[in-house]
Amino acid sequence: ESPKNIQEKEMLITEKDTAPNTDVYGKSNEEMMRKVLHCISSKGECLLNNEVLENTPKRFLKAFYELTSGYFTDVKEMITSAIFDAEGYDDIVIVDDISFNSLCEHHLLPFTGKVTIGYLPDSKILGLSKFARLVEAFSKRLSLQERLTKEIACALDSNLLPKGVV
Repeated sequence: ESPKNIQEKEMLITEKDTAPNTDVYGKSNEEMMRKVLHCISSKGECLLNNEVLENTPKRFLKAFYELTSGYFTDVKEMITSAIFDAEGYDDIVIVDDISFNSLCEHHLLPFTGKVTIGYLPDSKILGLSKFARLVEAFSKRLSLQERLTKEIACALDSNLLPKGVV
């Protein structure tokens, strides 16, 4: 085969392997979820024969996509779209009791919590509604509580450039 044909085949393989609904083996995500459910079935019986569970692979994938939707949020764009001049305001800004749900990256089990964010503005302030959206963007990823805190603080610090973040 010519180098051009080899390159074209490699491009096709790469495109296929990175398609959102397939894995590197070419199986659909739904097929793989069906295999997982089959593996956890009791006594070797196929759980998917149960009418109630028939669409479970699709529902699971839809739920998992929602639970990890933070990977598709452009945090920088979200923050920079709501930055305003501080107009001399120099007191601490605190937003508290922001509830969140996340998935532990080690066990894929949910954890919940509340976040309080404070920052001391320099010349810019952030619209208050963006704090809850920022927490959601990072919590809708596979996470650790400690890293979640750091990611939120770093995103504010690097995009808002305040005097400090707590």
